[in-house]
Amino acid sequence: MNYAGRLAVALLLGSLLVSCSVEPAGEAHVGAIEGRLTREDGAPAVGALVSAGGLSVTAGGTGEFRLEPLADATYEVTIELDGYGLTRRTGVRIAGQTAVDLGTIALLEERDLGAAIAAGEVNLERDRTYRVEGLVEVAAGVTLHPDEGTRLVFLDDAKLEVDGVLWAAPATVPVEFAARGSGTTGVVLRAGSGPHRLENCRFTGLYEGVAIAEQVESAVVNCAFWEMGRVALYVSGSAVEMERCAVTGGTYGVEAFDSPGVTIRESSFESLALSAVVASNAVIDLQWNDFVGGGTGVEIKGGVSSVLRHNSFVDNQFGITGARCAVVPGETWVEANEFVGTTDTDLQLTLNCYPQVSGNNFSQTSRLALSSPANALADSLRALNNYWGTADAARVPGRIYDARDLASRAVVLYEPFAVAPLSDAGSG
Repeated sequence: MNYAGRLAVALLLGSLLVSCSVEPAGEAHVGAIEGRLTREDGAPAVGALVSAGGLSVTAGGTGEFRLEPLADATYEVTIELDGYGLTRRTGVRIAGQTAVDLGTIALLEERDLGAAIAAGEVNLERDRTYRVEGLVEVAAGVTLHPDEGTRLVFLDDAKLEVDGVLWAAPATVPVEFAARGSGTTGVVLRAGSGPHRLENCRFTGLYEGVAIAEQVESAVVNCAFWEMGRVALYVSGSAVEMERCAVTGGTYGVEAFDSPGVTIRESSFESLALSAVVASNAVIDLQWNDFVGGGTGVEIKGGVSSVLRHNSFVDNQFGITGARCAVVPGETWVEANEFVGTTDTDLQLTLNCYPQVSGNNFSQTSRLALSSPANALADSLRALNNYWGTADAARVPGRIYDARDLASRAVVLYEPFAVAPLSDAGSG
């Protein structure tokens, strides 16, 4: 939807919200956010769309605006004007019946990123929007440094490919990477580049959020990925750390191939159509994460020394699937995880996959808690001290598919087991 369309919808919604508002009962307070907007040349930014808390207004003839009524809360204010991109103000706090004055905000004209880099502009300006058209490259030895509130918008099939360094780590207002067009848009960190840091960033609607090639040092911290077309983070032949991130919507969350170490901590993955995390011949360390409402939480295809501890798997078709994940028994650990609302199998193992399975809470609703691998080794799969989703000890064997059901499957050693959910399983 273009700016004019968004403006019409926002004003309609805003007027409905205002007309339908009800005076809060008791001691609740309402307030306002106000200020004045100018263009980069100092002229009033007449008609700019200002939004916060579900309300929207347009700036008047002198660029002034006032959003009200707003309840006591902390708000993010967004400002849009054709040719000037999107400007944010975060952490705007209303406390009591007060009007918070943001003062005068100068809206900056949108620029072409490729032209800016060619002119030596690599410290991207705060609050400015830059267009990414076609292929934009950051050469080796060059650091691209977006400031607070910088916004990069990707047109059709546009890519930002980095041989140097991408360092986007604002303290307060996020750096945003957003699709304005379609096709194979995204950020590529080329082989041997870096070190890179993406912290407090937002990725919206790109085809591939960030693709990391071989021998790249990078960290992705406190970032949000919304509705990536294919995958949020693609890693090939590199180690990467991902912490406190949120991935919502799309096909895959993270794909890791031939990677020596992918660490994901305290992150959430929600509504991924196929798999939240795919590890193929990769060493992974997943701890304290949430996998919610998708196809498969974690899919392992080869690799050794993988760790999956203290994760929560909620309302997925499959929790964890594994094939060739550890030819030698005990080199992969599935410990202290919690499975809730699984519709098929919590832990499905196929060919040559013998993890250490202990201290997990398996789902009460899944078709199976555990399906053991084929090509079995004697006493190869130890699954001790788990809660199998039932307090009835007689039902536990029926929650496990193993050699007792099909001779080619591994025998699961499942005793002793818990008859009540374990308090320390899951992400907390």
